[in-house]
Amino acid sequence: MDDRKAQTDKLREILRVRKPRVSSNNESSNFENLNSSNSQNGVKSVNLKDNANLEKENLQDGLNLNNTLNLESSNLDNSSNLQNQTSTQISDNKNSNKRDYDKEPIIIKSYEIFFVACLHFMSIWLSIFTAIVVDEFLFVENPSFHIVIFFICFHIVFMGIWSSYIFYRDIIKNNHQIYFTQNFISFYENGELKSNVDNTSIKRLIAKPLWTYYFIRTGSIWNKIFYILLLSLLFIISFKFCAMVILFMYIYMMIFKLTTHILFSKNLKDFRFFNTICVDEPIIPRGYITDGRILSQRYYLIYYFNEKTHQEIKTYFLDRKNIDIDKVRKDYFILY
Repeated sequence: MDDRKAQTDKLREILRVRKPRVSSNNESSNFENLNSSNSQNGVKSVNLKDNANLEKENLQDGLNLNNTLNLESSNLDNSSNLQNQTSTQISDNKNSNKRDYDKEPIIIKSYEIFFVACLHFMSIWLSIFTAIVVDEFLFVENPSFHIVIFFICFHIVFMGIWSSYIFYRDIIKNNHQIYFTQNFISFYENGELKSNVDNTSIKRLIAKPLWTYYFIRTGSIWNKIFYILLLSLLFIISFKFCAMVILFMYIYMMIFKLTTHILFSKNLKDFRFFNTICVDEPIIPRGYITDGRILSQRYYLIYYFNEKTHQEIKTYFLDRKNIDIDKVRKDYFILY
């Protein structure tokens, strides 16, 4: 009995001693769990803080990028504005550098009357005469040499007197000039204005003729039919003779152009066959009958004999008319 009681007491003592240990272990476990929880919460807190910092950094980077883009856009706009201002300034400078032709007109001598009076007359007359002489010598069995020699001498003297008179009258005695102003090309004779040519006429009619005669463009089909029939009739009568006349016309025309170029420019350096610009339909002054217009057409042709004048006129037409005179139509036949 006593032994059993003793065992019971001993068991109770053992249980009493072990209970605090278990409690202590539980408390320790609870403390560890708390620490673990706190540690996990700390990690979560740190992660949240890191995420917040990362988002803040991303936001800051976005703001910096936006500011950079805005700055680049602003610089681009400024560059574009500067470029536009520069282009405008360059354009203004170009416009300001352009010549004011009202204040500083181009003034050149007009050779129109001399060429209208001489080029066709001498070329046609001499070509017919030469064709007759050639036909007489080549196709006639017994040519009259005395008559042929007489006609040759007569034509040499006649053409010399005729051309000298026209040269003195229209080149030396009278002062014929052409003024190139802002809106007009003006023809003057001895200081008196004779004709103004505006942009409308120039853009519609401008050409570079080899000859000087202008065939009025009336639009009538009957005029064209008349000239076609006339030429056809001449060729039917004598094809050989007409062919020789046309051939010699061009030969004498080229000789005349070469001779006058040497006369007016003193050299052949800047020689051009197409040194003539047609800017208007010709005017026939009073006192001339219509049938004589081949020698009386006026105020429609511009002649130049050196490169300096050519460049001045070319610049004028480009600036004021937007026309390149080196690219305008060229007319080769006498009736253009």
